Amino acid sequence: MKKNALIILCGTALAVFIAIAALVQAGAMEVVDVNVGAWVRALESDTLTRLMRIISHAGQWFVYVPMAILLLVIPASRAKVGLPAAIVLTISAILNHFLKIAFGVPRPDVRTLIAETGYGFPSGHAMNGTAFIGICMFLFLRYSYKRPLKITVFAACTCFLLLTWFGRVYLGVHSFSDVVAGCAAGVFLCTLALWITGQPSKTASNCQSSAPDRSGSAASPQQTARQPD
Repeated sequence: MKKNALIILCGTALAVFIAIAALVQAGAMEVVDVNVGAWVRALESDTLTRLMRIISHAGQWFVYVPMAILLLVIPASRAKVGLPAAIVLTISAILNHFLKIAFGVPRPDVRTLIAETGYGFPSGHAMNGTAFIGICMFLFLRYSYKRPLKITVFAACTCFLLLTWFGRVYLGVHSFSDVVAGCAAGVFLCTLALWITGQPSKTASNCQSSAPDRSGSAASPQQTARQPD
């Protein structure tokens, strides 16, 4: 992704978060939150509830920590993916904690399917998941050369995030505005980190084309000149 596109996406995400926060503080999102929440929870079923609970547990910030540590331990991913991902996850978790306290928005007053405590705005699952999974996914796409694997990783990460966002409303622990704000904040952190880390060097991107041919190619003119008569 080009830097100009990252700047636009980063700015858009920040603007969306600010707009949602202002609307929530003004009470202008209540009708939307109630209607969207009622529509989502009308889909309730035993199978879907079990799936959403699994997704909810998998989306906890402390579940991402071992993943970040693993990326830091593996030498091949340490500098390119592990370090940026660990920093983004740390900043996201800390920032989300203080944002919840600053806004002080309670969770929806509806029947919940799992136990949650604390304030609701912005959603920690949406914010931390979008930031961490997003940065890992895009950095993998940036440095990977295998197209089928890149498509698989992109599809898997996107599906997980969509289920995470949907699940927070379905389980009754967040409103629609909580999730949108959390997603916007996560996108902001993710794109900001991608912009800071920059693009891979041309040397890295051309490493395969510049690798020496070991299949027995013809000798160079210099080698031919040195051959005995």
